[in-house]
Amino acid sequence: MDCLSVIIKVNCDYPGKWAGEIERIVDNGNEIILAGHVYSNDKKISCHVVSFIKLENEKICRLDEYWADDGEVPDWRIKMNVGKIYNNSTKDAADYFSASSSNSVEIRNSSLL
Repeated sequence: MDCLSVIIKVNCDYPGKWAGEIERIVDNGNEIILAGHVYSNDKKISCHVVSFIKLENEKICRLDEYWADDGEVPDWRIKMNVGKIYNNSTKDAADYFSASSSNSVEIRNSSLL
């Protein structure tokens, strides 16, 4: 089984019922950056993903993904007293992640946090 078939099989056969939304796409020609929200249909699990998709001859030749769990902050992180908790109602959260460089990805939608 080739790599693409394995990726498709794993995603299609993943346990449970899932839904998702694409929240942002940046198309740079042969590279696409996608920010999305994936969640279980019962809303018990919620994650955000950023995908870096490299194209060659209009086909995916590389896919790098970074996933973040929207669940509770683990105790070990709380004990370290680092970071700051943001939620969908926090207006200034998006400004925290804004970048001034034109080469940087800019996140301005606080629903991503």
